[in-house]
Amino acid sequence: MTSGRRGYQQACHVASALDLLGERWTLLIVRELLIGPRRFRDLVEALGGIGTNLLSDRLKRLAEEGLVARRKLPPPASVPVYELTEAGAALEPVLWELVRWGVKTGRDLPSDASYRPTWLVVAMRSLFRPERAEGLDLRLEFRVGEDVFHAVVEGSALVTGLGTIERPDVVVTAAPEIFRRYENGERPEVLAKTGKWKLDGSKRALMRFEKLFAVKASL
Repeated sequence: MTSGRRGYQQACHVASALDLLGERWTLLIVRELLIGPRRFRDLVEALGGIGTNLLSDRLKRLAEEGLVARRKLPPPASVPVYELTEAGAALEPVLWELVRWGVKTGRDLPSDASYRPTWLVVAMRSLFRPERAEGLDLRLEFRVGEDVFHAVVEGSALVTGLGTIERPDVVVTAAPEIFRRYENGERPEVLAKTGKWKLDGSKRALMRFEKLFAVKASL
């Protein structure tokens, strides 16, 4: 543990892990980097409420522990980004279990809290049920406000990430507040009446995709 930091000082792996991961914002930084490489300003925007000095401190600590690395994207971007190392990416199942626990226990999400549709990139992976996807080949693209992300189902496996994909079966375009209503269970045909929801492609593909995820009763 880094000198000068308070810790539990217990000979227990849970306590040892919490000495690092239990610090405020740390697991949410990991969540953002599980979505994909992030610029410093991307993290500041996604983690509304974190100060830049605190974010720098958390990233430095994660780098010292070998969980995060900093690199420069190739041209034409040529900007520095932070990304998880192999050891950092190994934390993904930890976040999956937190998502599943929250869904299973029915903990309410504050209606007035900050919301980013890209958080679904990790949530989808945590709630995916591969036994329901056998034999399916689905490609979906989501354009929500300024965010673009995708989901590909192939061979009972799910891959999600940022950006566009080639030959999507369906493209969903929506305003963030409308997409959140979709996440909360409102049907596309209802959302379409707002004028802020558009579906291009196979409606059936979207319906099949929706059935691939666990709900409270089946967790």
